[in-house]
Amino acid sequence: MKFLNGFTNGISSLPNVVGVIEEFRIPLKLPIRVANTSERQCHALALQVVSDARSRFLDVHIDVPNDLQCILMKSPLFERLIDTDQDQPLMSEQQHLVGEMSYPLLLNLMTPFPDYGDLTPCHMSYNLAVHLWNAPVERAFASLLSRFQRLQSLDITTLDLACVVVSAACMLHNFILDCGEPLEDITVDFEAMPKSQINMVFEENGQQYWEHTLAAEKKRESLVAGFLRSQ
Repeated sequence: MKFLNGFTNGISSLPNVVGVIEEFRIPLKLPIRVANTSERQCHALALQVVSDARSRFLDVHIDVPNDLQCILMKSPLFERLIDTDQDQPLMSEQQHLVGEMSYPLLLNLMTPFPDYGDLTPCHMSYNLAVHLWNAPVERAFASLLSRFQRLQSLDITTLDLACVVVSAACMLHNFILDCGEPLEDITVDFEAMPKSQINMVFEENGQQYWEHTLAAEKKRESLVAGFLRSQ
């Protein structure tokens, strides 16, 4: 799936947001054996999605869960996000995805500031603007489970088959939205589902020393400054 050329608005006051990235867990009816992993059996799948403001899926990646790290690190999307020398970049430097603190701060992926009780009002406004983007991706996932109830307890035998089934459901979800059918007001009991990755601050996971980290931090501070000018 490809990203839109433009950017979406209407969710929060944060400008130039293309979409929001989030990881969910899809429970398996029976555990499956996965090759080349430290664990012999997998009881759930990790579904990483990027959703736009309309709750359409812009990017999907299915993998084996990792409770110590978001699966973004193993996805093709990560390589495209950190490759600044490509001829056809995923998006312009002004545009970005947003995600929670379990994701890395990159030039095209903005995350909240850790709250240790010392955030300024502008930093808190920025964090709120990022958090508000959780709504469309959670609605998208809730709609996916409602329309394709097989995903509530997926009965598959291999990871490859799971990728085909889940990807097809995501594509059909987009097709239904593109045909004009509105999203229903659906709620999902996320607490009853398999847990997603540990809620850690990514920068504490030893990944902060990239060459473009300073550029990403500078961009995030400029976005915070925009909230100061709007007050």
